[in-house]
Amino acid sequence: MSSSSQETEVGVPLEPSEESTLVDRERRDQRAVRSIAWTSAGKYAGQAFRWGSTFLVVRLLTPEDYGLVGMTSLFSGLVALLAEFGVSTAVIRMRELDEEQLGQVNGLAVIVGGLAMLVGVLAAWPISLFFNRSELGPIVVVSSFGFLLSSLQTVPSAVLQRRTEFKTIAGVEFRGAFLLATLVLAFAAFGAGYWALVVPNLIVAAWTSYAFQRKTHVRLLMPEFSRIREAYRYSVLVISGRFTGYLFANADFLIVGKMLGGSALGSYGMAWDLANTPNDQINGLIARVSAPYYSELQNDRVELFRFFLLLVEGVCCVSLPLVLGLATVSPEFVSLVLGEKWSSMSSILQMLCILAAMRVAPILVNPL
Repeated sequence: MSSSSQETEVGVPLEPSEESTLVDRERRDQRAVRSIAWTSAGKYAGQAFRWGSTFLVVRLLTPEDYGLVGMTSLFSGLVALLAEFGVSTAVIRMRELDEEQLGQVNGLAVIVGGLAMLVGVLAAWPISLFFNRSELGPIVVVSSFGFLLSSLQTVPSAVLQRRTEFKTIAGVEFRGAFLLATLVLAFAAFGAGYWALVVPNLIVAAWTSYAFQRKTHVRLLMPEFSRIREAYRYSVLVISGRFTGYLFANADFLIVGKMLGGSALGSYGMAWDLANTPNDQINGLIARVSAPYYSELQNDRVELFRFFLLLVEGVCCVSLPLVLGLATVSPEFVSLVLGEKWSSMSSILQMLCILAAMRVAPILVNPL
């Protein structure tokens, strides 16, 4: 059927505007499929290295090591969320930002990242007191430098997403994941203990920021709030929602770490990561890829929800079998892959897999 003579299923010729809409929809869907393909290729290849390294590292480290880093992650994850400040979402959605405004938004992101680093350093001692673990202070101080390093890639990465250059993003992230897996394994093998879970992240954050900057050449300018007021206001709205969501999602880690200690938190955190890996990886991939298309369709509600429902259908078909299958074989999986010192987490893993199955579709609502 030629594009000039398309007809509906009942043989009624389409109006030119309807025909154009169908062509646009088909092209958009094809671009989305290509974006998902490139992003998943880079992401899952990198994850294969990451989990391969993790399954080796867990035999070199202990649940206590993972628990210590998990305690700091509760704080660092919250500060990292605030440090990002919703800037990437604003850049993707606000397509009218010119080159100079992008440079100023980039400057804002780096300033917020620097402030976040300072907050992290100052909070190190109170955090160690809260959990009554002196080792946490140095870990928090060193980890805090990651806030500044990561802020350097916020806008360049968002610019590539807005351009739907997911092939480029996939290449950078694959190399970053490979580098991280290699460094973590090397540090653990040389007896670095819990530092094997801290220092490599800083090295990879610095390299990734450099790689994204080289791909985009976004300038770093001092922000003039009169010029980026709308982007700033939108970022505040985004970050306020993410802040409350983060507190809700991580209350369990705070309680386990405070009441049950580092070893219990290490087991719980590992079980959570395993149970939610299909969700986090697949839905995280979809959330990233869908953002520029949601932005493109934000004024066409009918087409927007059609696109959203297609994504939900596809994700459920992939994620549900994975998490329920892992719940079925969790005792054997823990014993074979992680080793006997992690055996206490098998029942926790089963319960968290069931919870993860309930979260498959709701997770996709936030990006929408």
